[in-house]
Amino acid sequence: MNITVELAPYELAIINGEIMRNGPDPQTITLEADARYLRESEILAEQDADTPSKLLYLALEHTYLARDNHVALKHHVLKIADEIAFAAPEFQGLITEIAEAIADDAFRDALNLSRDLIVTEKRLLEQAFGPHYLKSLLPQ
Repeated sequence: MNITVELAPYELAIINGEIMRNGPDPQTITLEADARYLRESEILAEQDADTPSKLLYLALEHTYLARDNHVALKHHVLKIADEIAFAAPEFQGLITEIAEAIADDAFRDALNLSRDLIVTEKRLLEQAFGPHYLKSLLPQ
């Protein structure tokens, strides 16, 4: 399956676990094999995983990019998903979709759904506690 990825100037990408950064010109890359890749805009840094849904995304990101140990990593991701669904039943629909994508090894779909979960979580927290709630939790 061929996948075409367009990289902006100096954009970072991870392809099959290898980190690369584009040069000064936009580039189009065709991945002609089954490749695991994330563009810079899709990468969540560990220090930015400050909510349950972001922790789920980070775990999915690691599982997707991992070369080995998918069974144990999948189990870990599903445990986090179950804990979120237990704590916040309103997320059950999205969590179920994420779990189904993981079961089908459709990790890119699971990552996209997790981004939806992050947006939903942020909106609910802002509605409940105000728009600056998450910033107030950060160390000063």
